[in-house]
Amino acid sequence: MNESPAGGRAPRYLLIVGAAVLAVVLIAFLWMVVLAPRPMDFAGGRGVALGDYRSADPTGVPLELKDASLIERGEYLARAADCAACHTSEGGVPYTGGRAFVLPFGT
Repeated sequence: MNESPAGGRAPRYLLIVGAAVLAVVLIAFLWMVVLAPRPMDFAGGRGVALGDYRSADPTGVPLELKDASLIERGEYLARAADCAACHTSEGGVPYTGGRAFVLPFGT
């Protein structure tokens, strides 16, 4: 007879290792789907579905800018997003650049 020295333990060992790997993958998947933070969790508060939004304008534009020009709305957006922080060098004129961004395709 030709028996393996381990007495048939190799298939059982592979089955246990496979089950452990499957359990880890399943737990990771469940964490990602069920327990992981959602994209807007940092904001806190109550979320409102767009269909439930009852305001006249769901874009969030302040009332004083509703009839403003595109330039005025753009200025508001640039202030709200703090664009000057990256597009102005220290002590420089706002939005004149001066700060390099090193990217994979160049600076």
